Amino acid sequence: RRLEQIGGVASVAVVGAPEDEIRVEADPARLRALGLTPNDLSTAIRSANPTGASGTIRRGQFRFAVRTLTEFRTPDEILEVPIGPVGGGIRVKDVAKISVTTADPKTLTRLDGKRAVGLVVYKDAGANTVAVTRDLRATIDALGKEFPAVTLTMVAAQADFVVDALSNLGQEIIVGGVMSLLLILIFLRNWRMSLAIGIMLPLSILVALVLLQQMDVTVNVLSLGGLALGVGLLVDNAIVVAEASARRHEEGVPLVRATIEATEEVTGPLVAGTLTTLLVFGPIIFVRGLAAALFRDLSLSVVTTVGASLILALTLMPVLIAGRRKRQVGGETESETADGRRQTAGETEKETANGARGGVLTAWGDAFTHLYERGMRWSLANPPLVFGITILGTAFTVWVTMQLPREILPAVNERVAVAQLHLAEGTAIEETARQVGRLEEAARAVGSRGIYSRVGTATDEEVLAGADPGSSATAQLLVPVPEGTNATTFADRLRAGVPDLSKGALAIDLAGQSEFGSLIGREGRTVRVEVSARTLDEASRWADSV
Repeated sequence: RRLEQIGGVASVAVVGAPEDEIRVEADPARLRALGLTPNDLSTAIRSANPTGASGTIRRGQFRFAVRTLTEFRTPDEILEVPIGPVGGGIRVKDVAKISVTTADPKTLTRLDGKRAVGLVVYKDAGANTVAVTRDLRATIDALGKEFPAVTLTMVAAQADFVVDALSNLGQEIIVGGVMSLLLILIFLRNWRMSLAIGIMLPLSILVALVLLQQMDVTVNVLSLGGLALGVGLLVDNAIVVAEASARRHEEGVPLVRATIEATEEVTGPLVAGTLTTLLVFGPIIFVRGLAAALFRDLSLSVVTTVGASLILALTLMPVLIAGRRKRQVGGETESETADGRRQTAGETEKETANGARGGVLTAWGDAFTHLYERGMRWSLANPPLVFGITILGTAFTVWVTMQLPREILPAVNERVAVAQLHLAEGTAIEETARQVGRLEEAARAVGSRGIYSRVGTATDEEVLAGADPGSSATAQLLVPVPEGTNATTFADRLRAGVPDLSKGALAIDLAGQSEFGSLIGREGRTVRVEVSARTLDEASRWADSV
């Protein structure tokens, strides 16, 4: 109940909990002596324990269903049920004994080979997976403190994959931004200009995040993927404005006027170049269906970030370049730099010249420039050879593309292997549990821990969620993949540990159980083979061979 009270939780299914049953053990000798049969005993108990609706009550515009409480409340009531001819005075207690015991299990759950009770938590359709999982962990910790004798272990959570994916994408965005700034610093050889360009990166992302929030786009794998895709594009506009301003200033135009003229000069090309990107990603916003679920957030992220970078490059970037207070000192223009120092134009030019002549960055820039110029001269001097290399490169690219495996969507590795065990129909649940124990032992041998197993039938909630109903001959295992181990390699080693089961009874799915895993990575998991023949026996024989 505590878990069901968490916001965003729709229901909690209890799996593998032992169920009580009332067992009636009849005395065959007494039944024969009284001329009764076991069927008479079961009929008498069933008739005395009816359940069902007893009519309706109308009150105004409402109608209430009435249900009579005629079921047994205690086992002793069963002993007083009359049996046999009316007025014979024979009761159940005269021919049978009543005992309360545990019913034969239809479902067994285990954790690392030990009996356990599973709780499968289902969230509401509109609830946030990460938020629900965070509240669920907090509730589990609180329950663990309230009931120290009970061990509560979270076996698998959809949010783990989501959090890991978001964390990795966030790291890629940071690493990509830092590398972009380093390259800008190497080629521009001006740390102040590079810093001004670098400011565009976080500001563009900030503006994009605000716009995405207004459009009800969450921070998810796809929206962050769009931000990561746009990181390399965010600084392009700022670089063009900075380079054009520096070129104008080197021609002798004052800095403020050079910045204004350069910005006006490059505004048209920058707008046109940005619009080409927006026209590529923009129309995807209007797509419906599966494509919308996959690409809408990504497209919105790219459109907002690139659009924000254009606006900032044409408005804020010129201010950062030319935003210095100036005054005349003895016929020379004295400027106040960003660090508060005052210097004349001559001192500025001298400092720039000194900076251009020395330093590791200047050396690297000169080396790259020299290499580029040599390559351009060689290419212009050998056009037939360059044309031939281009054709060969294009042909090789097409050949490599044709050799790549094809699928609709990429596979997803969530560090969890889902093993399905299907034994021969009619196998007892005890035998299925024994084979599951072998599979658990093989998984532990390759380093897996926290193995959750469900043997037998699924609960109603699991069936409604899309799970296979199962039987006494089926089982499902959630096997965590050890850190640092390739999931495919782990699955192969697991199959090798139980070679007899791997010949047809065991199926391992590496796509995981998360919402993203259910959308991506499922293609190719199921192969459907249809066999047709003239007779049923012949078709059955061919199906067995397949």
